[in-house]
Amino acid sequence: MRVKAGQIVVGHSSLANDVYFILSGGFEVSITARDGADVVVRDLGPGAIFGDLSALDRQPRSANVIATSDSKLASIPAEIFLAAVSEIPEASSWFMNRLGREVRRLTDKIFELSALAARGRLHCELLRLAGTAPRTGDRVQLEPAPTHEALAQRIGSQREAVSRELAQLSDAGVLRRGRKWIELDIARLTKLVEVELGYPLSLATRLDTPAQPPV
Repeated sequence: MRVKAGQIVVGHSSLANDVYFILSGGFEVSITARDGADVVVRDLGPGAIFGDLSALDRQPRSANVIATSDSKLASIPAEIFLAAVSEIPEASSWFMNRLGREVRRLTDKIFELSALAARGRLHCELLRLAGTAPRTGDRVQLEPAPTHEALAQRIGSQREAVSRELAQLSDAGVLRRGRKWIELDIARLTKLVEVELGYPLSLATRLDTPAQPPV
């Protein structure tokens, strides 16, 4: 199926339980706060899936999923998805790997929010976003670039603090900015994150790359 930029594919608290596979384009996952503001919690790109949690636990959707660009999706009913991951060993292994990565990602986020200052949280979030974008060597370009306000929402900070930290990253050569894009030096950003965390990390867990479904 084809969707247009801005189209809501999944609505928070809706009861549908189809599972979606992103073939091309991009999506943001958000939750609408009481004051009506949409808080973006993550981005999804080609190769990612969504809707599998509602298929698994039969609960309402936990967030909105909105296309950020013209995109293509494939979808299957929950019953077929569950049968596949239950009966096909390769699919079962892939799904367990996906759930494990999700637990690690959420654990990382909780630690960052609890233990790191805004600078460290921003570095971690930029590294995570890099996993959704095309990579050329040690460089990744995010286009369109997330707004300073959106980054502030993701890390629990203020737009002014994010603007200040991005300027420092630019001065240090870790980040280059255009009108609608930012380019990140992944190797240098990774070193900054490791300093903030105090331990070496595996890019497989910090880069928000999807676990690929079996062919």
